[in-house]
Amino acid sequence: MSTQVRQRRSALEWSALIGQQAASGLSQRGFCEAEGLAVGRFTYWKRKLGGVPIIKRGVEQDRPLFTPIQALPDSEALAEVEAARNGWAINLDLGDGQRLTIRKVG
Repeated sequence: MSTQVRQRRSALEWSALIGQQAASGLSQRGFCEAEGLAVGRFTYWKRKLGGVPIIKRGVEQDRPLFTPIQALPDSEALAEVEAARNGWAINLDLGDGQRLTIRKVG
């Protein structure tokens, strides 16, 4: 019977491991075996943290937290203003040619 040295990890460290496992494409068990983690402990922390990695303020992430929003070109902006003269309009380009428009008229 082998004895395994138990390393204490913070919630932030477990969160990072959960994120790594999600990005790895490995099963939870496969990831734990590759990293030398106890599957039960990993499962405990994944449930405790809700399966969502914690984001530490001031730490640069692999992907942006927000999607930049661009203003419409002037001609399109003027057309939107004209269409929403008595209220307002919000247009979201969802990609793949899909657009969501929310308008308040009058």
